[in-house]
Amino acid sequence: MSNSTPLTPTKLKDQLTSLRESITSLSASITGYAILLIIELASRDIHYAIPTDLDDADIISLLEAVNTTAGKPAIAKDAYPAQLMAALYAAGGMAASALSSCTKSNRSNSVREACSKTMKRCSDVDDGKFYTLLKLLSSDLSHDDNTLITDIAYANYLYGAEKYGVDQMPMWKRCLDCAISTSGESGENHQSYMNAKAIVPLKNMIRIAQSKGNTKRVEELRVWLVCGYIGAIQSRLNNGDGDRKEETVFDKMPLHQLVDVFFLRKTSLVKLDRESLECLLELAGECLSACPAPMNTASDESKLLYFYLQTQIHHLSEEAKIFEEVQQLIRAKKNRLPENEAKSGKSGKLSTDAVKSSAAVNITMADKAEMYNQTRQKLLLDAWSQWYNAQEKELVPLGLRDSINHCEASGPLLNDCLRMVKLQIEQLFDTAIALQQRRNEKKGKLNLTSEGLLSCWNQVLSFVSPLLMGYLSAVISKHSDTTGSIKDSIIENPLETLIGSVSQSIVSAAWMCDPLMSKCTATMHETTFQKVPQLLSTAHQCLMLLQRSSRRNQLSEELVQKKAFSSDDGSDLAKMELLLLDYSLASTEVRMDLTTALGADSGISTNSLSSIAHKSTLAAVASTKSGVELKASSKFGTSFLQFTSAWSGLYMNPWPFCNLGQGRTILRNARDSLVQAAKVWGREVGSNLEDIVLGIGEADLEGGITGGFVQRAKQLYEESLGALESLDVGDGGVKLLRAHCLVGLSRISSMNDVDSERYARAALDTLSAIESEGARSSRCALICVYPWDERLLSIFARSYHESLSRQLVAEQLIRSTRLDEAHSFLRDAVESAPFNFDASFALGAFHLRKFMFSNRDSHDFDTLKKEAKTVLLKSAKMSTASPLPFALLGTLYEQDDIARAVGCFKKALLLDPSDPVAGRGLKRLLPLEDMRQFCDASVKQHSAYNGWAWRIVGQLRLSQGNYDSAVICFQQALRCRDMQDPDREVLGLFYTGLKVDNESYCESAEIWCELASCYRHMGKWSGSHRAYDSAYAVSKKNMSPNSLVDWAQVELELGLYDESIDRCNEAISSCANTQLKRLASYIKGKAIISMARQNLQDGKYGLAYGYIKLGASMRCDSYSELKLLGDLYSVGEALPSYVFVEDVSEFSNECAPDDDDEYEEYIITVEIKRKLRLLQAAKVAYSKALEMVRSENTIEEEKNLTAAAATDIGCILLAQARIISLALGDGSGGETSSISGLKDQHGHLLNIIEESIKSFMFAVENNPVDSSAWCGLGCAIVAIDPLKAQHSFARALQLDKMGIPEAWTNIGVMFTHYDFRSIASEVLDSLTQVEDTPLMWICRGLLFESAANVWQKQGASLLKAADAYRAALQLFQHPSALLGLSLTCRRNDLSLMAVNDEIYSALACEASKNESLLSMSVYQSIAGNTNHLAHVDLFMKLEKALDRLVSNNDETGEDGLQVKSLVDMIHERKLVCIDDDHVRKKSKTMDCEIDFATVPLKKATITGSVPFKMINEAIDNVLTVDSMAMSRHNNTQTKQIAVEDARNAVYLNPENGELWLNFAKLLVQELCVNFGQCSPPTILSSAKAAASRAYNILYASAVHASMISPTTEGTSDRSENRVNSIVASADIVSESLSLVSWLGDLDSVEKKGETTLNPLASMQEAYMLDPTNNISAKALMLKC
Repeated sequence: MSNSTPLTPTKLKDQLTSLRESITSLSASITGYAILLIIELASRDIHYAIPTDLDDADIISLLEAVNTTAGKPAIAKDAYPAQLMAALYAAGGMAASALSSCTKSNRSNSVREACSKTMKRCSDVDDGKFYTLLKLLSSDLSHDDNTLITDIAYANYLYGAEKYGVDQMPMWKRCLDCAISTSGESGENHQSYMNAKAIVPLKNMIRIAQSKGNTKRVEELRVWLVCGYIGAIQSRLNNGDGDRKEETVFDKMPLHQLVDVFFLRKTSLVKLDRESLECLLELAGECLSACPAPMNTASDESKLLYFYLQTQIHHLSEEAKIFEEVQQLIRAKKNRLPENEAKSGKSGKLSTDAVKSSAAVNITMADKAEMYNQTRQKLLLDAWSQWYNAQEKELVPLGLRDSINHCEASGPLLNDCLRMVKLQIEQLFDTAIALQQRRNEKKGKLNLTSEGLLSCWNQVLSFVSPLLMGYLSAVISKHSDTTGSIKDSIIENPLETLIGSVSQSIVSAAWMCDPLMSKCTATMHETTFQKVPQLLSTAHQCLMLLQRSSRRNQLSEELVQKKAFSSDDGSDLAKMELLLLDYSLASTEVRMDLTTALGADSGISTNSLSSIAHKSTLAAVASTKSGVELKASSKFGTSFLQFTSAWSGLYMNPWPFCNLGQGRTILRNARDSLVQAAKVWGREVGSNLEDIVLGIGEADLEGGITGGFVQRAKQLYEESLGALESLDVGDGGVKLLRAHCLVGLSRISSMNDVDSERYARAALDTLSAIESEGARSSRCALICVYPWDERLLSIFARSYHESLSRQLVAEQLIRSTRLDEAHSFLRDAVESAPFNFDASFALGAFHLRKFMFSNRDSHDFDTLKKEAKTVLLKSAKMSTASPLPFALLGTLYEQDDIARAVGCFKKALLLDPSDPVAGRGLKRLLPLEDMRQFCDASVKQHSAYNGWAWRIVGQLRLSQGNYDSAVICFQQALRCRDMQDPDREVLGLFYTGLKVDNESYCESAEIWCELASCYRHMGKWSGSHRAYDSAYAVSKKNMSPNSLVDWAQVELELGLYDESIDRCNEAISSCANTQLKRLASYIKGKAIISMARQNLQDGKYGLAYGYIKLGASMRCDSYSELKLLGDLYSVGEALPSYVFVEDVSEFSNECAPDDDDEYEEYIITVEIKRKLRLLQAAKVAYSKALEMVRSENTIEEEKNLTAAAATDIGCILLAQARIISLALGDGSGGETSSISGLKDQHGHLLNIIEESIKSFMFAVENNPVDSSAWCGLGCAIVAIDPLKAQHSFARALQLDKMGIPEAWTNIGVMFTHYDFRSIASEVLDSLTQVEDTPLMWICRGLLFESAANVWQKQGASLLKAADAYRAALQLFQHPSALLGLSLTCRRNDLSLMAVNDEIYSALACEASKNESLLSMSVYQSIAGNTNHLAHVDLFMKLEKALDRLVSNNDETGEDGLQVKSLVDMIHERKLVCIDDDHVRKKSKTMDCEIDFATVPLKKATITGSVPFKMINEAIDNVLTVDSMAMSRHNNTQTKQIAVEDARNAVYLNPENGELWLNFAKLLVQELCVNFGQCSPPTILSSAKAAASRAYNILYASAVHASMISPTTEGTSDRSENRVNSIVASADIVSESLSLVSWLGDLDSVEKKGETTLNPLASMQEAYMLDPTNNISAKALMLKC
């Protein structure tokens, strides 16, 4: 049975009673929802009995009743009594209110299914109320969703009160309570009433109270009503445009929308929503106006609330205007016609597609934020314009600010008031910034004068100054200790943000207004701006308080919500707030530090200013600013203020605590800050004063710090001087800056006495014109962007520059030795700036300088010392942080008080571990090891003046053998400024102390020498040589003798022997130490020997002999020197005899060779005798060395020295024997033509050999393990006993298999001599692994010659032998190799030549003849013409003459007939050849024969002597045949034809050099035939042109050899003959070159691309290319 029946008044009354009881005992949420459904059924005229115990069945039954009733309308208004209906809706409100506090109940599945079924029914019939209640029933609501239940209660109360209980105060009170509870605020306060739902209940309550005459209650309720209106306006602004699409389908509608649509909007709230913002603001204003203003006796809370509401209405009215304009912009953008529709030109109603396209326009939050900012800026400017023109009221209300300033309340109301005041400050600040930006953009019609801007900033300062000096000062006092220091405190968020806003606005206003003050002439705001220093001080304390706050890193969420359409992320805003706090605090710190220094009781001190500069430098270089950081910094000018303090150039030494990189960073940040301040914040940019100051600061940086660009500094100074001429910022400031620029120019021009002094004197003249008042009186200083704007600092800066200018003038006077004038200027500098440390120290340094150069015996010596000491002590007291006075005091005490000097130096190094004067002074007084701690502290600093420390560290590492580390230290020392050019340093004079001669001392040269020494120990000889060369250049060729000797040793190791000799000569001439002289002399001797051997190797025998003569004068007082002299003389063994043109007895040495008749028994030349005497002198030197060793104790080392000297004597004797035997015919064949046979004929030769053997035996006895002695013994004894010689060689190899290549060679020669070719080959193979020696290749050549006895392989073996001799000659020009090559290179292997290659065979034969003749000629030059092989040389020359004669084809000339008769006579006489079988079999040498190309020669016996004289004459006649003279007999007509043919040939082949040469030769012949006659002048010019073209082509083909011939000038690139078959030969090039030179100077015919030739040099070059060239030989007068 259903519990639902039609409703009657009686049933309604009973049901209300039951509902009241059920609501009172309500505990479960499901019961509360059931009651709400029952009440809703009753409102639809359905009575449903309330079950006693509600279970699932009852719920399902209730849902069935709802399902049946859904869609039925509500009871008509007059159907039941109003009181009953009011009670019914009141019951609904009470049930909903009770439901919000009930516990949740579980719903069974059956209940959920029934609920879903009923909800579908409600959705079908559009019954929103039932649907909303059922959805709440079926949902698991969270605690936050209880607001929806409260909204239902509020709707029930409001609906019942409006319809049925208009005058029932309890009904409206319950409705207001629900409205307050939905606000989310705890307790009843102004925030709980800021809710649009409170408006209707409050209005009705005011109406009822008015009807009862309760005025006080009316006033109270009106205040809360204003809060309700404000809440409604804020809700409207926060909800945005309200154009969000709402769902109309029940299933898709969220719960809050369902409650809003079907409950709240069924009441009068819907009318309130339709009210505009302007109407709501008007209602709020009227309501607040109806409330009387609070009296002075009123409570603080009432005052705060009233003025808070007043300020809030003013603020919301502006926000509402912005909101409305933004909404219009949004709607305009959304309704904007698409581009395709606009371009098509369609008019009329928009199409459906166009409407869809416009609706699809997406407006992002960034777009809305941009619209908001632009609109807000526009409205702020309009408001300022109206205020500025009217001047009637303030830009913002001041009541709230004043109320806060005088209240002691706390709580939520005060926090909201603080937030509201912060918004007012931001509004004023934003107005000023917008005004500045608009002024820079030059837009609009605003009054954008400097006075207008200052008036706006005056509003900012006027608004915040009372608050700062009142309320916030009390806060600071509360959080400060007894000393005034800020304590660590906890500050609530609203107060924290207000403190930051007030402080930052003051700091920023001071920064923004400073450039405006110089342009503003009005004084109406002077009173306000004069308070800025005090305001800045208090603001600094406020910022310090914020910094110490524990909530500093927790910023308010209101930063995110402070603008309605802000798109900034909360974290970004928090970061920006922190940056603003940090940079504003840094800005005030710079200002306050300077203010504190200026306000000190003792006056301005250099130490305090230095401390400020140091602090600012550390802060400025802490980080590089970019992006958000730069924007925050530019708001307060932090970077620029830090620059001015870190620079400090106007009142002290510029950049005192910066290096170059740090200074450049500070300058870059300062410039960027100015740019951003103008771009972002609109700061005044009309004056370029800041740019000038930055330019001057950069000039000081680049010109005053190591590594800067001095030229750039000079340019910046000059540009700044030009800019200052047109700048009008006050006379004192401009002149001070101008004087600073002149001082800077004087500094960087210090090496130019004239310019530096001129600039300094100009600075003095400029400073003297500055008024004594200092700062301008027409404006106030905003502490303290410009130093000249503060009187005390301006006077200080002026005195500093005067003192500095006088110091610079004095410095130049000192350089020009005008010491009296310099002294006067320094005294004036100290008097003008008694506080200036630099001036006092410069005077002390001057006195010390005079003391250094004074005579100890002079009467004023003690006076000068006392003056220097007094002034330096005064300087030390003036600046206790400066090391300079202590360093110079240590230098002063170094004369007579070592302990005190050490103390002063240590004190200076404690203050500055890199001080160059103190470091060097302490090094002079302490051991090197004791300097380690001071040097370690110095090198840790990145200083340009710690070169002394790096040097000491390098010396310590060098003494420890750590050469790599020492090299790094010395290199670092050389890079330091105190080492590079100490003369240019101010204190460079004191680097060496008072005892060192500065003119001859060069510390950097010593470091270079120490670096070179490290390289020597590391084996880096080239690096050592370069280091010594740098030392030589740095010292201006004034190196110490020790360094010169060390350098000579390095050059000796590198093979720079000539340079080593020069170094030794320089060391000997400049050194007084005998031992060092002897060492230099010994090194010089080694270099001379090396040069002699090198020239000998290169074939420069005359130079080698010259070096022997040079070394003969060396001193010989020791074993080493005597042995060195002997080695030098022994070099003469390898010299040819012809170099001994003078008597060797002229050598200036006690071991010089004598000129006795020891060698008279030999039939040898004088030159060979002189050569033998030179070797005899070597023997004498070795003998004296041997005697010197034997005269001392015979210890093991001395035995080795004895053996070495004896070995050298044996080698010299053996060399003498070889020279004598070679001169007597050794090697020419026959039994008596070897040393073995010659010793038997000459007893003296035998004695020499025997003496040599004895010397070697003596050496072996003293040192049996000396392999060189055994090898020498074998060489000496081989002529007497070959078997013992073999034993000696074997013993030498047994002792040292890898160190004596001569032993291997000698064994190989022995085996070859006795025809053991295979064994000899193995020996030579072993020698190949030891060393590549010429004797090895000579022995291989002998092996191949021996193999040529087999006739079938004769040609190939002789070719290999010739190659072996060539290989030997590549190593050394050994006579045996020359002889072997001369006798083997012509024995061509005919089997290797092709039959059809006659041209190659002829060329090869000609080349072999030339090579053989050249080798034989050189051999004869070295061995001497007494050798019996001289006739072979004559035969070769005769052969050459015959070939030339045959090639000329001259049968009628007299010279030709003479040669032919000579040839016939030579052939009739039998040629010399060995034909003694006995000798042949005994000698084991192969037959030797010479094959002439013309007539084959036969072997014959000796029938007579060879006519050497006749042959020589014939050869000379042949060699002097003039081919040009022989051509005169030819037929003239034939020559004409030949010339034409040659001309045609070169025409057809213009790139063939040989054809051009042939053509030139024919023209020359024609010229010679017509010589003396009237020949055409074109023949000579044609001959010159042809010869020049021939030479150019041939020269290019020889130098730039390629398959494609080079293109020459005048030839076509299309020539078909582009391939070179062969490279031009040397004789053709030589002939063309000599022909060009012979024809005359080519200067007149020089053309582009041709080679310009010097005639004499060209003839020499032609002769070098081909020694057989007759033209060049005759031109050089080498032949007649």
